[in-house]
Amino acid sequence: MNALVREGYRRARAVTRMHARSFFFASVLLFGARRRAAFALYCFCRRLDDLVDEGPRDGLADRLARARAVVGMLYASEQPLAGGVSSEPSVWHPAELAALRDTLQRFRIPEAPFQDLISGMEMDLVLSRYPRFAELDRYCYCVAGTVGLMLCPVLGYSDRAALGAAADLGRAMQLTNILRDGAEDLERGRVYLPADELAALG
Repeated sequence: MNALVREGYRRARAVTRMHARSFFFASVLLFGARRRAAFALYCFCRRLDDLVDEGPRDGLADRLARARAVVGMLYASEQPLAGGVSSEPSVWHPAELAALRDTLQRFRIPEAPFQDLISGMEMDLVLSRYPRFAELDRYCYCVAGTVGLMLCPVLGYSDRAALGAAADLGRAMQLTNILRDGAEDLERGRVYLPADELAALG
């Protein structure tokens, strides 16, 4: 492991400890490379959230497009992660991306869940209402079920049925967030609860 990757894992651990205390303490059940990988994945997802939540609304679609390019670069390139594309968007430090690439290669995590996660964030740019549960379910998969799929290789699954269960757990957690934050979402002009169910219930 080179110095840049080691620095990236240290940074990812610090980000996880600062922003996700319950996740951080749960990670004590993991050891060595698996624990470092969990931190690297959390750090990526956290930075992606920051890209959406902390930047100006204008230009968000372009920033998400650049995030797609960053993910593609991690899978397509063996070049050192310094400067160039790795700094776009700038929320990711090159060392964090180096640690993430090490995780992706070590555990053979597929690219699709990362791209689907970005798709979920793009949905928030164009959708503020969900007519039926099927559309909401797709959203929940993209923004949360994908994280379960990312973690499965790190946790060492051996049965492919675990993938479906992990995605379902992510969906359930996102639905819980939606139910908890209904009033706050409404203040922001968003209604995630399916319109047909709201109509049926009056």
